[in-house]
Amino acid sequence: MIPDGAHTSTIQRFILRSLPVSQILRQWAGVRDLQWKEEESLPPRILERLNELGWIARDGGPLLGDRKRCRAGLIYRKRTNGSVSAAEYITDLKDHLKSCGRRSDDFVIFRPGQLNLSYNVEPDAQPLFFLFWAPERPPLERLLGGRQKLPFTLLAEGGPAAEAEPASVARKGPSLPSSVAEEHGDWPEESIQDVAWKDQGFCRYALLGSTRGNRSFKFFIKYSTDHLRVFLFSSAEEISEDFLGAMFDALGHHDDPVQGYLEQIRVAVPRDILGLSLSLSAEGLFEYCGFGLTPALLRNGRAPRNLPDLKSYYRKFPSHRWRVARGRLKAGDRILLCPSTMLSSELDEFAIKLRSGRQASSWLRSKSLGKALLLESRPF
Repeated sequence: MIPDGAHTSTIQRFILRSLPVSQILRQWAGVRDLQWKEEESLPPRILERLNELGWIARDGGPLLGDRKRCRAGLIYRKRTNGSVSAAEYITDLKDHLKSCGRRSDDFVIFRPGQLNLSYNVEPDAQPLFFLFWAPERPPLERLLGGRQKLPFTLLAEGGPAAEAEPASVARKGPSLPSSVAEEHGDWPEESIQDVAWKDQGFCRYALLGSTRGNRSFKFFIKYSTDHLRVFLFSSAEEISEDFLGAMFDALGHHDDPVQGYLEQIRVAVPRDILGLSLSLSAEGLFEYCGFGLTPALLRNGRAPRNLPDLKSYYRKFPSHRWRVARGRLKAGDRILLCPSTMLSSELDEFAIKLRSGRQASSWLRSKSLGKALLLESRPF
């Protein structure tokens, strides 16, 4: 997608290096039917977050030109224009900037979730990525030598080599080797006992059912010493890697990924993709936000039940009243996360199979409900 024609002549290279980056980006975005906003035009909540990071603070006065530590802007698009992935745009923009004489350490690109930013810029718009670049010095200063550099802390956070990771691989928090953080939705079929529990510190888990089912789905699991976080997305159609990458960026880097998923829904209610974000602490406290998917709670000695689903009542309340749900697991209690919601009768039947210790996983396979994750917190 880079414009035809190599920038080979001395005059061309000089002109391109002299152009402000903002002008290059505006032209690049316009050709690709994308939208571009510089930091001064961004919504206040986004600007506040960028100021919190300290990267766009001003280090000098106006008499010596732009003394901001760096410049920033956001590339976004209308949600109807979704044929090209954000990763492709990022690769193309990097190549374009380099062809315009910019070095790889002159700019850094972040997806919104990497900065804990889930706010939208316009209705029906999808933020793709933020670009930070070194401020241009006035022409006289450039002639005198030297160039403005990006803050070291910004380069350390992302850096020119920071690429989006494949969406099918869950990023690891502080975890032990072979921990649950290394598991994801592409589990192979295994010849294991019906419910094969795996101990993971303060909880244990089991993978039940089959990857074959009526729905496309993807799990992301992050484990640390004091909490377990699970993201689950499910759809009747194939889920795009672009969507998965953007969602995991938004949730995987969020201080509170359950609240982060609620913020994502407030920005744009999902149409075809159901989702769930759940956090389980070492003390047995859990909280979740589910839209079309919810945990099934199997309390010891009580009838199982599906927990409340935001999708079933979000139209009745304004978005500021939407809430995450919380609870606590006691001894013997379990939570089941499944890419297909079970009917009450199906959940009762599954619970009977699970209590008897026989055919719970086989039963899920026979119902084509997909692969499920069963969690149980201590004490076991």
